Amino acid sequence: MKSLFSFLLPLASILIALLTPSCSPHSSTSDGGLTVIPIVHVDVDAPMSVPKTSEVLKDARIISLETSDDCLLNRITSIKTINGSLYIRERRTTLYQFDGQGHFLSSLSKCGAGPEEYVNIDDFDVDRDGNVYVLSQDERCVYVYDKNGAFRDKLTIDGYATSLCVMADGKIFVCFANDKNPNRDKKIVAVNGASGEGFLAVDTLINGFPFPSSRFVRDGDSFVFSEVCNDTVYGVSSEGVKPIAIMDYAGRSVSVDFLRSEHDFIHALSQSGLVYAYDEFLDADTFAYVSFNHVTEINDGINMFYGNALVNKLTGESKRCFRFSDDLCLFGFKVSVSYPVDRHSFATSVEMASLLEYAESLSPSSRDSLLARINYQGEDQNSVILIGTLK
Repeated sequence: MKSLFSFLLPLASILIALLTPSCSPHSSTSDGGLTVIPIVHVDVDAPMSVPKTSEVLKDARIISLETSDDCLLNRITSIKTINGSLYIRERRTTLYQFDGQGHFLSSLSKCGAGPEEYVNIDDFDVDRDGNVYVLSQDERCVYVYDKNGAFRDKLTIDGYATSLCVMADGKIFVCFANDKNPNRDKKIVAVNGASGEGFLAVDTLINGFPFPSSRFVRDGDSFVFSEVCNDTVYGVSSEGVKPIAIMDYAGRSVSVDFLRSEHDFIHALSQSGLVYAYDEFLDADTFAYVSFNHVTEINDGINMFYGNALVNKLTGESKRCFRFSDDLCLFGFKVSVSYPVDRHSFATSVEMASLLEYAESLSPSSRDSLLARINYQGEDQNSVILIGTLK
């Protein structure tokens, strides 16, 4: 009886997996088993909402950035939390490092035309030793600086990369999307690894599809990878990639066949009612926060609609939302999910002028409490950073 049970149990597991509805797709594992890939169902027609942060975040904190002549921030374009520090890109030229309490530590400003200078910071990452890696797209190279800002190396890349990440073992990967290069068959390629090392095959039939954008977001020692026009989100490590989620936009996702068709992509999309994935993805136990895009034709004109949705993975409920009402830290001030900093968390910057204007609408006691919470020192103070983690 025991041997028969041992035989039937794995057989039953296989039958259950095969009979599982299509909303729970599977992929094979190296040992021949099956892995269920979660689907995030997104209702793109759900009503707009402004959820409270207390409803969707398990943790939120405010970081008031130091303000001095060495770190006057004008336009923040990216925020990452790495090795306990806050790295903030201003425009595409300068990178500032602050500690976890907002104290200024250093800056990297090597924008120029010299041999050790970059044209732009299009993406960046930092390794465990504090070395900074700057992707300069137009130059098609990665610059490496040490933690003190001294130049160390310049790595040439064969193509127009859209994003960059540095693994725990020191390998540097960039994403080229589906660009037209007959010598490359992978989207994610190691810059300093073995020749030809890379992941995710290029689909040559959809080379050059619109909006080639992608994003690496930290997830412990590995990364989460998402890209425009790809409904599958991947986990990426030096060893390979694996699907970790699939987006289902109410059955209206752009198909591979659609991407491969010879047509004016934007016009055809406006006629189809289809939706394509964008590159923003956050995922936790209860909620996922995703982005998407669709195109409509209005009065003979094209209207690009960029959307975000908060999905309750336990109930299946979707809410379209661009902002949260922050009742945890900022007394109801509305904040956006601007920059994913890891798989579960995001950061957003709040300009002081907007926050002061909002403070005037509060009661005197709430206004004073808000100003105390952000350590208010004057209207020229740097932006406040909110970091939130999904439940």
